[in-house]
Amino acid sequence: MDYINMFNLKNICYKLNQSSFKAKIIHSPQASGDIFIERSIKYHDQEYIITAISKNSFKGNKSIKSFNFSENSELSVIRRGAFSNSSLTNITIPATVIQIGESCFFNCKNLQTVTFPPSLRKIDDFAFKNCNFLKSILFTKDSELRSIGEGVFFYSNITKFVIPPKLRELKKGWCQNSQLVCIELSEENKN
Repeated sequence: MDYINMFNLKNICYKLNQSSFKAKIIHSPQASGDIFIERSIKYHDQEYIITAISKNSFKGNKSIKSFNFSENSELSVIRRGAFSNSSLTNITIPATVIQIGESCFFNCKNLQTVTFPPSLRKIDDFAFKNCNFLKSILFTKDSELRSIGEGVFFYSNITKFVIPPKLRELKKGWCQNSQLVCIELSEENKN
């Protein structure tokens, strides 16, 4: 895609594609507090649909707390390292997201709560590594999750994990050095 214009709104920098009218978040060092991302942004009277959070967009940001999205969000991917080393405490991932990138939440030491949508199909390697306060991982019964990458919950404090119905792949060390004491297989999982 040809992303050409950059636009800053509420301390979040977007790259805009003037042919597809899509936007992606690219950099946000000044963002702070509780962040809410709408479905779209307007620039010169044109609406741009927000579809991605780019690589390292909030990396190292020590001022953000929570991250939420509009119910009609069209975000589909959160890229590699997007929130790594940030002060994020909780995030509700939109229903349209299908992939969480490698090391996306790596070293988010304050992260406690992540709400996963049924649409999520893949969590890449080390996505939640070193999230020391992350205790609860819950997937809905209609979860489309197929793959959990290497070291995803490495050094987290999750104690229970229910394997979603369509999960086919748990890569090496996915829960290594976690506090996991209970793993349950969803009754619907036939894999």
